[in-house]
Amino acid sequence: MKILKYIVIIIGVLIAALLIVGLILPKEYKLSREVTIKRNNTDVYNYVKYLKNQSHYNVWAMMDPNQITTYTGEDGQVGFTSAWKSEIDSVGAGAQTIVAMNEGTSIDYEIIFTEPFESTMQTAMLFEPVDGSSTKVTWNFRGDMNYPFNVMLLVYDMEKSLGKDLQQGLNNLKELMEKESASSSAKKLPHWQWSEDGWRWTQVRLKGEGC
Repeated sequence: MKILKYIVIIIGVLIAALLIVGLILPKEYKLSREVTIKRNNTDVYNYVKYLKNQSHYNVWAMMDPNQITTYTGEDGQVGFTSAWKSEIDSVGAGAQTIVAMNEGTSIDYEIIFTEPFESTMQTAMLFEPVDGSSTKVTWNFRGDMNYPFNVMLLVYDMEKSLGKDLQQGLNNLKELMEKESASSSAKKLPHWQWSEDGWRWTQVRLKGEGC
């Protein structure tokens, strides 16, 4: 009985210590990842601005194909919300909303998690033209983990775990956009076209359209 008593006391002390540590631990975490896509800035921005498209590259949005997803508002506009609910604990439930947009430059989102625990995250996609045919995309995350859940930051490496998924999402976006670009270019065939200056060799006819 004494041993059991000591074990209970030790566990109680450890829990109390963790709760005390949680009071002084930061409740905010930040991470950022980037990728360069061989596609012009306009094309990349116009694809990413539609929140529904995240189901094609966002690792977390792709984790559970059976999750229930509902939409509110007009996609690609401030105020559009995508809410999800999954039976998978790692996916949980929550909602993501477009809160600000700067044409061709940035898109800001707010993500509110309700399951498996409550937390809020601010995210942003930044777009920077590298040249006329390439774009650097930066994905920033800033999250808030309320007390006492912030104690998890002691054992859960946000930078390593979330950063890996964040980078994979950007890599998926890069592959998707560059593959689409190559596919579109392959469909175009050169042909002669009349202009005021005479006949010119152009690349505007799509394959299958004839001479």
